[in-house]
Amino acid sequence: MGLQTAYVVEYSEQKNETTKLYFDAETGLAIRSVESYEKPEGTFTVKLDMDDYRSVDGMMFRSG
Repeated sequence: MGLQTAYVVEYSEQKNETTKLYFDAETGLAIRSVESYEKPEGTFTVKLDMDDYRSVDGMMFRSG
């Protein structure tokens, strides 16, 4: 994933969970999701990079 300008939306559905969604400022497509969970054993983070989009009938879909 290269350098690019992104908008970040952060929200929390539950007290011990936080999600950050990153959107490409040029295309508006989601490019990354980072979810963090606070557990008694420590903090767990799950990161998903989304960079392989394909156009299908004029709509963009992430491959894979």
